[in-house]
Amino acid sequence: MSWICICKATKNDEKRLIQRSIAFANRWGIPLNDYEYVPWQIRDYFNQIYPAPIEKYYYDRVCARALGHPHARDIAWGYIGYSSRD
Repeated sequence: MSWICICKATKNDEKRLIQRSIAFANRWGIPLNDYEYVPWQIRDYFNQIYPAPIEKYYYDRVCARALGHPHARDIAWGYIGYSSRD
């Protein structure tokens, strides 16, 4: 899997993504174990459900709004971006 970088992530980007991800998980009843890795827990939760529910699309939109770019899906290796598979 390759990662398409959009821009460098800041601490504020990370904080905003985690806050909005926690709110999303609470709204949709997704169980969380560790609040530091919330975005990954939500993606893992959706990967266990096949086919992916409409909530995955909603979560992609939450990430895009939190990170300020329409294609942004997550932060990896210190950069905002998205998987080449998306």
